[in-house]
Amino acid sequence: MTNVLLSIAVALAGTAGAQVKALDQAKGMGGADAGSFAAPSIGAVKYAEPKAAAGAAAAPAASAAPDFTLTDLKGKKMSLSEHKGKVVLLDFFATWCPPCRASTPWVIEQHKKLAAQGFVVLAIAADPSEGRATIEEYVKAHGMTYQTGIDETKSVQRISEYASRGIPTFVVINRDGSVKTKITGFYQEQIQKAIDEAMAAK
Repeated sequence: MTNVLLSIAVALAGTAGAQVKALDQAKGMGGADAGSFAAPSIGAVKYAEPKAAAGAAAAPAASAAPDFTLTDLKGKKMSLSEHKGKVVLLDFFATWCPPCRASTPWVIEQHKKLAAQGFVVLAIAADPSEGRATIEEYVKAHGMTYQTGIDETKSVQRISEYASRGIPTFVVINRDGSVKTKITGFYQEQIQKAIDEAMAAK
């Protein structure tokens, strides 16, 4: 049944109206499960696959998070090093990806709730072939107030600490600049636990 729903979601993803239907179907599968279905390749990016998603922490414990610099959609510099001393969530997404679309409202809510306590979200559009206009429309439609950049050359995704087999991929970075965990797929409870632990650490 899951494979049938996935096939429908992918087939519908060609138009803006169809993407909304795909989102509804993904939500119907349930939060965490939405990130775990088998993944057809779309362009150079894949959906999260079960083997990539279930294990979560792919980056070595306490490994330093490499810095990177992108230009956000407003033309401003977007660098990890600008947020030293804060907990950072890297959100690698694509607008056509149903579990990415399902996770975006949750990420927005976390940012609103925790920003004043030193929590930062850096959203990274993982599929530059979508085009800037499509990504900007997605950001505006969802009310994403945190910085969003496009990984035009996929240089950030080639960094081993951030690389994954699918999207969405979330990387939680501690206040000391170390990688706490990397999770592929919208596994809300796992991501929430990692954020809470990072926020509670001194």
